[in-house]
Amino acid sequence: MSARATKKGSVTSIYRLKIALLSVKPQIWRRIEVESKVKLSRLSRILLMGMGWSELHLHQFVVGNACYGILDRDFPNDMIDEAKFTLSTIAPCVKDRFRLDYDFGDGWEHRVVIEDIVEAMPGVMYPRCTGGANKVPAGRLWRALWLRRFTQGSRRSGGRTERRGVGKSP
Repeated sequence: MSARATKKGSVTSIYRLKIALLSVKPQIWRRIEVESKVKLSRLSRILLMGMGWSELHLHQFVVGNACYGILDRDFPNDMIDEAKFTLSTIAPCVKDRFRLDYDFGDGWEHRVVIEDIVEAMPGVMYPRCTGGANKVPAGRLWRALWLRRFTQGSRRSGGRTERRGVGKSP
């Protein structure tokens, strides 16, 4: 569901965000524009889909020492309900930054930076992706690379392979 850029009698602020996947070369990034009042619960979908992730895993926003995400009564922790906060409440100024963690098993960390805050352009639908480079790793391919990395150091003993790093989630 896209939002109209302007509403009768009001001016909508648009955040221009740059989201980049950390610890990956070449850099994988997107430039995405969203309304300032977007709820974090919706922003997560926008950013993850914009990057090319399938949204099959949990996520959290990390702002300073605070973590915003989906509350789960089966896993009590210090998570703050992302559905109650907007982008403009966690990052009110240009150059503010925060982290978006996705898939806690694989540990994909993204840096999100507020590049600019502008007025919505008439007739433009938001959110929208205005730039970017490279694709996120495919899940199965990434798991295969992870397994290969941890089995390359394997040693053979008595016809069976002993793997280093076993017990850690791929």
